[in-house]
Amino acid sequence: MKIGKKGISNVIATVLMLLLTIVAVVIISTFVIPLVKENLTQSTECLNYRGYFIFNEDFDFNCWDGENYNFTVETKSVEVNVGAGVSGFNLVLSGGGSSDVIEIEEGSIINGLSMLNGSSIIEIPAPGEMRTYGYNPAGKVYEKMSLNVRLKSGRVCEEKSDSINLVGAIC
Repeated sequence: MKIGKKGISNVIATVLMLLLTIVAVVIISTFVIPLVKENLTQSTECLNYRGYFIFNEDFDFNCWDGENYNFTVETKSVEVNVGAGVSGFNLVLSGGGSSDVIEIEEGSIINGLSMLNGSSIIEIPAPGEMRTYGYNPAGKVYEKMSLNVRLKSGRVCEEKSDSINLVGAIC
């Protein structure tokens, strides 16, 4: 006696497996590949700017004069194309268990921050240049100062470009 069993033929099963594979490839290429590509771009965006801004310590301008923290920032790189992606830098001042971040960009006016020449309009050093600033902390005391590169894309590079110790640095 034969029992009527019905099943999927081998041809139909093979076609269904191929269609399932094609759908999986389309989903991966539509969502996963752009996501990975964007994250790779963002994760490598700061590589060209490692150490781009540094504190120039040749002229002893990185100090406390009793009223202002003075500091000189220069660009380590003279490559103009590298500087084209930079919009400024973050000045991170830390001490006493807290820290303050000052976002410094070309042409900005920041309360308490001025150029060495007294101008309140901030200039960012171009590739191969240096600029000296003064910051009046309004009574706060800091022990350390560091720089983080700000890119025109809006990203702030997390790796410190440079840092200096302010303890005992009196002008």
